[in-house]
Amino acid sequence: IEIKRAWFDGFNFDQDLSSRYKKNGITKNESLDILHQTSVSAEVLKGELYSKYTGVNSHKESFWLSLERNDHRNRIFGDLGLSELKLYNFSTGSLKLIGGAKELKGLYFSNRPFSNASRFSKQDFTGPLDNGWEVELYHNDVLVGREVGSIEKQRYEFREVDLYYGKNNFHFVFYGPKGEKKHQYQEYNIENIFQKTERPIVTGAFGVDKENQTYHYAEVDYLLFNKVFVEALQTRFTNKEQKDFYGLNLTTFIGGVVASVNNAYDQKSWVHEAALKFSFLGINSNISYLIPNDFKSDLISEEGLVDVKKGTFLLPIPFMTNVQIFADLKNKRMKEATIWEKKVRLSLSLSDIYMAATYQDVDGVHNGEFFFRYGWRRNQVKLIAHTDDKELQDISFDINFKNKFNQTLSLGTSYTMASNTEALSIRYDKLFEKFSLGSSFKIDDKENIDLALNLSYGGVLEKEMGAMLFNKRTSEYGNAKVVAYVDSNGNGEFDSQEEILPNVEFRKLAGNQISVTDDKGRAFFSMLQPHRPIDFKVSMKNIENIFLKAKEEGFRLWPRPGKTSVVYFPVHIRGEIEGEVDFGEFKGPYSYEAFVENTKGEKRKVNIESDGYFLVDNIASGDFILEVRCFSCNDKIIRKNFSMPAEGDTLYIEGLKF
Repeated sequence: IEIKRAWFDGFNFDQDLSSRYKKNGITKNESLDILHQTSVSAEVLKGELYSKYTGVNSHKESFWLSLERNDHRNRIFGDLGLSELKLYNFSTGSLKLIGGAKELKGLYFSNRPFSNASRFSKQDFTGPLDNGWEVELYHNDVLVGREVGSIEKQRYEFREVDLYYGKNNFHFVFYGPKGEKKHQYQEYNIENIFQKTERPIVTGAFGVDKENQTYHYAEVDYLLFNKVFVEALQTRFTNKEQKDFYGLNLTTFIGGVVASVNNAYDQKSWVHEAALKFSFLGINSNISYLIPNDFKSDLISEEGLVDVKKGTFLLPIPFMTNVQIFADLKNKRMKEATIWEKKVRLSLSLSDIYMAATYQDVDGVHNGEFFFRYGWRRNQVKLIAHTDDKELQDISFDINFKNKFNQTLSLGTSYTMASNTEALSIRYDKLFEKFSLGSSFKIDDKENIDLALNLSYGGVLEKEMGAMLFNKRTSEYGNAKVVAYVDSNGNGEFDSQEEILPNVEFRKLAGNQISVTDDKGRAFFSMLQPHRPIDFKVSMKNIENIFLKAKEEGFRLWPRPGKTSVVYFPVHIRGEIEGEVDFGEFKGPYSYEAFVENTKGEKRKVNIESDGYFLVDNIASGDFILEVRCFSCNDKIIRKNFSMPAEGDTLYIEGLKF
């Protein structure tokens, strides 16, 4: 279902307030501060406005303001065919061999289909991440990385994530400080790149970064001969001096292998890379060879670099479907030395358990990480430990309890070797119906103390339903209001004369969320992930009138941040007929043709069971003819006229005997 855009519509908002007392154990200095974070979103100028302001007392810590337009049909500005348009704050992706991933103030546009990754071989992921929240990114069930939101930076960034041959399933798991847990999903398939588009894919951006450096880039992608995907790009950085880069990348299929040749030029020298992606014996493999030729960029900056060989592998363990090995191996040949970089991660993924052991070696410097998370019912535990080649560097253990009364208790302890510091943290939160209230306390053995009282709430402003408050954040999400009505005139459009229908049940398939229409025929869904299709199913099990039938099994919606999408769902009255055909002395199996025909000449096939019984449902009001022709009965025909009343009925058709 496509929802029309408005010049101004919808309004989501949320706010976190915290009164924090801090004491420095060394200087004995004390402070009392108010931490505040406010976010709003709405549909403005037919786009999606999102703003977030974070501060401590009167000091601004961070600010984000963006106006975006996203359209999965590529219909922004009609035939111009854009899929994305961004104004003011936005993040740019990393360019192949060049880099340049930045937060800019300016303009971004693209007509790239939503199903295509922004880069053929790699993908960047960025998005809002509130203070105290944690996000884990899983790629094909393997942990890619974790990030924690802070007051200063309230966004997550996963850059240069390798894409494999075939499907790439990305699963984001967000954990909130009050025991919240939410999921987001994205999927990319490299084969989608080789689907012909009506016109070239054009992407461009222009803006200024935090260092007041002007940046712009333009890219044109096109599929030649239905076989070779071409990426041509140009980018420019301007601060005290101007620096230009040019890129040309070619990708194609060779058998079951995806091969690419990537090139970039910095006005002085070229860099060349050859890369292969393939899957063999269940092992997803990416291998590449790079020759820099003294080329310098954000991604290639080492002096004296001769070449780079790299391989990334994802290996499932035979007979152990939940265990995988991720390996990233890189060999850098310098003019005077050779450097090896190795990263290996062994992961175990079950329904409630995720465990990963990571080993990293950069030119003989060893680091390790052990990560463990286990959830049961509403509770979970998390353990993280880091080591170097000699000893333990730090370790943290957190446990979170949540009961059926929406009370959450979190306990955490940590130890850091470098500062020889032990710390203990305790947090309690209570989720009320329309807001959450809690407190947190942290102390370490250096007598540093952090004590806070926290209040948070989210809200949605809807024209008919007014202001609705929630105990969760709402500004990053979309909403849906579904109105069920009886489509008495059959045109599929709601008008004020048609009856609204309470007690109709709608179910959001992802997350299995259920909402039932109230006495005004309205069902409401909040916190819907934007820019991704969400499917809803309808159930009429609570409707006493058995002749009221849903016109469709459900609907699909593309939510937009801050927007309450209003969906009018039609229900109509339909009757049914049943009966039994007596084929008499003629023996089966029978060769027959049966149908119901209305006054417009439209026919509907009728299936007759082996014993002659038939049932035809979903019949509108009006006059009909039931015709049965028996080819096995000397081609005899029986016709019966019947009328279905406007209020619906179950009619038994008699006299069907050959």
